[in-house]
Amino acid sequence: MPLHYELSDLRLLLILMRTRSLSASGEAAHLTTSAVSLRLRKLEDGIGAQLFTRTGKGLVPTEAGTALAEAAVPILAEAAALDARLNPFSKHDPEPLRIFSNSTGLQNFLCRIAADYLRENSSFRAVLTEQRSSLTPEAVLTGEADLGLIGGIRELSPAYRTKLELVQFVEDRHVVILPRDSSAAQQFKNRPILFAELTDASPMTAAMKERALAAGFRFEPIIEAPSFSLLVELVARGPLAAVVPASAVPPNAPVEVRELEDSWAARPLAFVLPKARPALPSAIDFVEFALRTQKR
Repeated sequence: MPLHYELSDLRLLLILMRTRSLSASGEAAHLTTSAVSLRLRKLEDGIGAQLFTRTGKGLVPTEAGTALAEAAVPILAEAAALDARLNPFSKHDPEPLRIFSNSTGLQNFLCRIAADYLRENSSFRAVLTEQRSSLTPEAVLTGEADLGLIGGIRELSPAYRTKLELVQFVEDRHVVILPRDSSAAQQFKNRPILFAELTDASPMTAAMKERALAAGFRFEPIIEAPSFSLLVELVARGPLAAVVPASAVPPNAPVEVRELEDSWAARPLAFVLPKARPALPSAIDFVEFALRTQKR
């Protein structure tokens, strides 16, 4: 008996696998939580198997769910390749360029580059989405994103390296910032260091918590802020510390910068383009513009 599913169902399935949450998946897919729940239930009915177990801590993939998600990646990649072949014949208006980026790339580089690019290309349209570097390659491969900007490229799976093109962009590094004010810094001598960090939903904070757990302790910032610039301001007023990219610290910022020697602190950034299908001309042009302007 044939299984019943649509490509949009498979895309939603991969989002659910990433977020393990109906509400977070709804935000990512621009759907209400109830709509996500309904579509998941219809997909499970069409497949004839439960794909997730609902728990108090979120969704847990079943064996069937994991198998379907693994099969969905090449199916969606082929569908994206077909779209790319047909795009030159389409009479529809071009869709906005969909760019996925980690926190560093989005806040410290992409917004500036997109604004500069728009000055020279008035028809430019884009949707910038913050996403973890570990998840962006799959999004580019399956056509969920047209272009990605990721860090930690040395950690990229070999399976992706054969299917995606990496374009080196800039060298960046995570550093610790501390208050330069001596009275604020003095308080660290009498109690544990208090950290501020990006909001809990940000890719960088999620990655920091994973690294801490792997090292055997919990990373629990006492203040969360939505941007690196606000973190720098918080730390400058002390008594707080924060881990931020070096690119986020202005030269005249009233903070002390300390290098991290951990291997994960090196975060070279690279653009990710599809290799198995033609990359959009607008994506290629945007990358070339970014490389030119960064060298100035």
